[in-house]
Amino acid sequence: MKSNPFISLFHTVLDFFYPPFCFDCGGKVENRAYLCEFCHSLIHREPVPLKEQASNHHLDSIFSCYDFEIPLVRTAIHALKYSGIPGPSCELLARRLPAIEISVYDYVVPVPLHWRRFLKRGYNQAEILAKVLVREGKARELISPLRRKRFTKTQTKKSRWERKGAMREVFGMKKKYPNLVGKTVLIVDDVCTTGSTAKGCAPLLKHAGANRVDLFTLGKA
Repeated sequence: MKSNPFISLFHTVLDFFYPPFCFDCGGKVENRAYLCEFCHSLIHREPVPLKEQASNHHLDSIFSCYDFEIPLVRTAIHALKYSGIPGPSCELLARRLPAIEISVYDYVVPVPLHWRRFLKRGYNQAEILAKVLVREGKARELISPLRRKRFTKTQTKKSRWERKGAMREVFGMKKKYPNLVGKTVLIVDDVCTTGSTAKGCAPLLKHAGANRVDLFTLGKA
């Protein structure tokens, strides 16, 4: 698709009066990026992707792009989750995609939010990341067969054992969803701490007929 010359001119004028700066260090960036190449080079020294076999027979594998303890990664995810600023996280995700084969999955499934939290935030951060996987990673299709039956308080200050207990029987399947029999499914979330959220989703997808269910997150705590 050809670029619109008027939009290109607008961006040129805008960058002249309001030059874009790096989300992390404040340095100059090119091509309207959110992060400068120096900051990218620092975090890309970490091994990628972080992969582990799940200790749950319903959830097969867990892929995580970055260590959540990296300050830039943590700041970017918090900006996405709590401030509605998706750009830095989406850029970090797009940079990691060449290392992960996304196109092998039939469906990408974002972890759902409870309707009360969705009304408060106005968006689902997992769905934003899932759309990047479909657009940039060439995943086949994004679907939302899951629903959150029970409202849970934020898990950030809870221990690992408290998180596991809090996520029991939280999710359910919607009344209507695509045929999952024999399909490979990738659950998408922002951060994996204990994996309890995905382990609450995976059995439902397996019982609906999915052959393989993996988890993909931007950060691993």
